[in-house]
Amino acid sequence: MLPMIGFIIIIVWLTLTGCAILPQASESILPTDAPAPLPATLTPTSTPISTNTATPTPVQPTPASSTTPLIPVTGQTATTQPTAEPAISGKISFWAELEDTDQWAIYAYDLAADSEERLTQTIQTFDGFLEPDNQWTKFVGYEYVWSPNGKLLAVDVLETERNVIDVYDITAQGEEPAPYLVLPGREPSFHPETYRIAYIDSGINTLITDGTVPRKLSYKNCDQLLYSPTEDYILCEANFINDGDFYFFAVFEDKFIRVSYINSDHLIFPKWSPNGRYLSFFNIQFLEKKLTLIDITKSDFPQINLFEIYEINQKDARDFAWHPNNQLIALIEERDTAGEFGITVFDLISGKIIFQSKTGDFKSLNWSPDGRFLAYHLANNGSSDSLVILDAEYDYQIISRIKFEGSIWYPTWIPAQTSP
Repeated sequence: MLPMIGFIIIIVWLTLTGCAILPQASESILPTDAPAPLPATLTPTSTPISTNTATPTPVQPTPASSTTPLIPVTGQTATTQPTAEPAISGKISFWAELEDTDQWAIYAYDLAADSEERLTQTIQTFDGFLEPDNQWTKFVGYEYVWSPNGKLLAVDVLETERNVIDVYDITAQGEEPAPYLVLPGREPSFHPETYRIAYIDSGINTLITDGTVPRKLSYKNCDQLLYSPTEDYILCEANFINDGDFYFFAVFEDKFIRVSYINSDHLIFPKWSPNGRYLSFFNIQFLEKKLTLIDITKSDFPQINLFEIYEINQKDARDFAWHPNNQLIALIEERDTAGEFGITVFDLISGKIIFQSKTGDFKSLNWSPDGRFLAYHLANNGSSDSLVILDAEYDYQIISRIKFEGSIWYPTWIPAQTSP
C-alpha cells in the first residue's frame, strides 16, 4: 500500500511542476524531391476563382499525367459565391490606331467610367506592328511596360534605324502627353520598387527613374531582359544563332550566373510568374511552340514542358498570361481547324483545364491585377477590333465588349497608383 501511495505522490508532483513526461512529436516526412521552402517574398497568394463548368463551350476537365501537383506552388484556391451583381472596374491600356494610316498612340480606358484618355504622343510606325503570332520575328519596337506603382509608362519606340524609350509620368498635368525622359535603347523593364529602370543599349544599362545615376551593368550581348518581380536582379536572354544555343543569365551586383541552357530554334515571350519563382517562355523547336517553365529557386534550374503534360495544341500558340495567384495560366492556342484560335485556362495544381472559349481571331490577353478579369484583343479582319473582358467569377462570361473603329494592340491592365 505504501509503495502505491508513494507512486501517486510522485506523479502528482511531476504534474504540478510541469515535468510530466509527454510523447515526442514525430519528425516531418517529406518527399525526397520536395522543393526548398520559398522565402516569404516568394510565397504566392490565393485568389478565389469559380470552377463551375458552365462555359460558353463546356468541356470536361483534362487530368494531368499524374495525381501529384504539376508544379510545387503553395497555397490553394477557394471556391466562393460571386457577388450579387457583377460589376467591372479598373483601367486598361492599349495601342490604338488613329484615323491617319500608321499613326498610333497608347490610350487608357476607364472601365467603370466608360471613358478613354490618350497617354502618349502620336508615333509613326514602320512596317506596322509585329503581330504576336508572327513568332519567327523578334520584337523591335512598340512594346510598353508599366511601373509597379502605376505612375510611370515606358514605351519602346522604333524610329528610323534606332530604338528609343519614352518614359511618361502619368500623374503629370498637361494637355499634350510628352515624355519626361528619352533613353537611347530598347527593352525597358522597371525595378519591382519602381525607382530604377533597366534597358538595352550596347549592353545592359540601368538608371534612376528620374534620369540620374546611369550605370552600365554589362557589355554582354542581350536580346531581352526582365527585372525579377520580387528580387533585385535582372534576367537577360542571350543566344548564339550559329548553333541554336540559348540561355538566360542573372545580373546582380556585376555578377553573372547562368540559370539555364536550352537547345532551341528560338525563345520568345519570356515572362515571370508573379511570385518570381518561374521563368516561362515559348521554346520553339521543330515548328512547335513549347510553353516551358524554369524553376529558378532550385540549384539545377529544372525545366518543365507543360505541353508534355496537358493536351494542348503546341504548333501555333499566340500568347499566354499568368494569373496573379501563380496557379492559372491562360493561353491562346490553335484549335482543331487551322487558323481558328481559342483561349484555354488551365490549373497548374489540379492539372485540369477549367475553361475553353469559342474560336475567334484572338491576338493577346492579360489578367487584371486582382485576377478576376481576363482581357483579350479580338481582331475582326483588320478593322473594328474589340477589347473583350471575361469575368472569371462568373464562369468566364463576357462582361464587357468595347469596339473600336480601327485596330488595337496589346491590352494591358494598369496597376493601381501607389506610393512611392
